Amino acid sequence: MVHMTTKKANNRGTLAPKIPIRFHIRSCKINWEIVHQNGETLFVGSSPSESALKNIDLGEGWELVRRYLTVRAEDEHSILEFLVAHGWFQSPEGSWRTEHAKDIQLPHGKVLLERFSRQGFAMVQDYVRRMLITGNPTLPTPWLSRSTPEYKIAFAETRSGPRAEVLVDRTFPSILATIQFKLVQGATFRTCSRRDCRLPFEVTSCHKRRFCTQYCAHLTSLRRRRKFAGKNER
Repeated sequence: MVHMTTKKANNRGTLAPKIPIRFHIRSCKINWEIVHQNGETLFVGSSPSESALKNIDLGEGWELVRRYLTVRAEDEHSILEFLVAHGWFQSPEGSWRTEHAKDIQLPHGKVLLERFSRQGFAMVQDYVRRMLITGNPTLPTPWLSRSTPEYKIAFAETRSGPRAEVLVDRTFPSILATIQFKLVQGATFRTCSRRDCRLPFEVTSCHKRRFCTQYCAHLTSLRRRRKFAGKNER
């Protein structure tokens, strides 16, 4: 669940009061497996039936984005681990077209829900990174978009004032919604300077922060001191 606020300009150009936004993001538990077919690595998601699907709470939106971006797109087992933990991914339709996907045969009693190639996963992940760094919530996709994820939004009046409730289903639409809402509200991002991290992080002050977490800053400093100490010993 993510808490955000948004502003809206009135007819005179002034900003109206902020409206809190609360995110509810969820997915469905499905069975994921790796299929190697004609030299291509495919990730296949299935279930005994769509009616038997159980919801998964995806937690806090930005933490979901970070977990997603730490997946090593060149490592099929890293991708599979993420998919198993987060359920129905719902990759954008135009990104998963693959020559061999139509040939997938599932055992009797299983319903095919989703499939995409390792290259397709890497393409979508790269798109998410570029959206954050460019700050463009409507960044053109490298695939032919045939559908747009839908969000369910409801407004409620509480003791503290009006509040918006946003419900998003499936993993990728939840990632996309989290990022788009942040960018529309004016958030900006930089890339972590730690060479083996490189995760985008939100800029929250005028201070020129270089690392996404204190851990990355400490590890980089520690490596620098060790390198310097090694040179002195030599």
